[in-house]
Amino acid sequence: MLRRNSACTWSRSTCIRISCRTRPTTPIGAVFANAGVTFNHTILRSTLEEWQATLNVNVIGVVNRIQAFVPTLQAQSTPSVFCATASVGGLVRGDGGAAAYQASKHAVVALSESLSFELARRDPQLRVHVLCPCIVASGLGRTSVTNEGAPAVNSTPMPSRPPNLSPTASRCVPSTTPGRCST
Repeated sequence: MLRRNSACTWSRSTCIRISCRTRPTTPIGAVFANAGVTFNHTILRSTLEEWQATLNVNVIGVVNRIQAFVPTLQAQSTPSVFCATASVGGLVRGDGGAAAYQASKHAVVALSESLSFELARRDPQLRVHVLCPCIVASGLGRTSVTNEGAPAVNSTPMPSRPPNLSPTASRCVPSTTPGRCST
């Protein structure tokens, strides 16, 4: 069974709403929803627990941040940004491993685009972006294993560039159309 390292996780909306009450009274310029877990397994080798943990952190965590912070950003008259971190894995086809991670990051891209369209006309001072980094050096695979003593599941070295990634997919392209999310 996967255990959480702390009582307040990305997927618990009550923790997020409590933390929102303690934020400063000055306007918020930007909110970044940046967290992720991954288990490098194929669909058939993944456990339901791994899927649930991945979707809870990677998708529900972003939804919780949206619901907790966007109303405040909407109420402000000053320009602000809500940025969710997805992955280049949310823009390309599956690669035979880390299916839950890629599915969750596709969901983050779709959530961000939907939010951008929802807010474009009514709240033009609030811009929505989605950050889709390519492979970066991080401890994501190592820190995703939350059981003490559990074997690392992301022990296969990652290629420097996924074989199905076009050269332009790893660049950020700013949005020029209102209501269109930046990817």
